[in-house]
Amino acid sequence: MGKGKRSRLHHDDIVKILAQRLHDIGTLDTILTHEFYDTGKYRGEVDVLAHSKDRWRFYEVKTTDNERAYNHALDQYWRYCRAHPARDVAGIYVTTTCVQRMPRYRPNGRKEQSSQTTQSAQIFVGNKAV
Repeated sequence: MGKGKRSRLHHDDIVKILAQRLHDIGTLDTILTHEFYDTGKYRGEVDVLAHSKDRWRFYEVKTTDNERAYNHALDQYWRYCRAHPARDVAGIYVTTTCVQRMPRYRPNGRKEQSSQTTQSAQIFVGNKAV
């Protein structure tokens, strides 16, 4: 690496670190990475999909934290929810600077307020949150 350049985590590195941290916590029954789905009407890929009891967690990893990345993650999460209407799915937006729960998908169009990022929800890599 050249002088003055910072090391930057790539998308797949963040996905691997996140999956490992979730595994280490030990409260989830299943953790899948790069999970592809296709229902005929909807298809996509989930960065990290975790399952515990009757609840699913959809983790969307972005390498940058900005409004465009967040909105894209939210669209991906809601598409997954439309593809799997019988599942109780919580969406979580993950970058190297924050971890934030996304508003729940509501089929009737009502939006839930987005929750604030909480320090306790952050997963740290070194001294950076993932």
